[in-house]
Amino acid sequence: MEFVDRLSSSERDLLTNVINDLIQDASPESLEKIDEALSRVKQRIDSVNHKRNYLGAQVSQTERAIRILNKLNVGDDVIITTLIEMLQSRKYDLRTEVERLKPAEALDRKQRLKRQREKLMARKQFGQLLTRLLERQAKEVTAIDCSAAETKEEEVAKSGS
Repeated sequence: MEFVDRLSSSERDLLTNVINDLIQDASPESLEKIDEALSRVKQRIDSVNHKRNYLGAQVSQTERAIRILNKLNVGDDVIITTLIEMLQSRKYDLRTEVERLKPAEALDRKQRLKRQREKLMARKQFGQLLTRLLERQAKEVTAIDCSAAETKEEEVAKSGS
């Protein structure tokens, strides 16, 4: 990478420290915390969905019972009519509860946690790449410095003879 070659040693050290911070942001502990939070959110979503499915089944059963009672209620039987009204009220309450139980907030949190984890991983991978580049550049600079020092020593030795 061309920009790496243009860095002074102090700039390279500063950049190395900042990159190490990026890598540390994605420490195993940080990723584990995110994974634990994701697991809790998934469990909450599963629980809400299970309850919604259960209530949905109750709505279906109630609707079937209402249809059966409507067929039986040919003579406007007061008891059957009252039961139908009670079941319709229950069906409304069940549907209201199903609508209230949408896990939208938990789904949003799940997506935010996934994005956060992905960003941390991307930072870590990019930081590791930059660290390797900086280390390679530092080795090249050291090799050049050593070579220059040897050349200077040879010149001094020749001029001293």
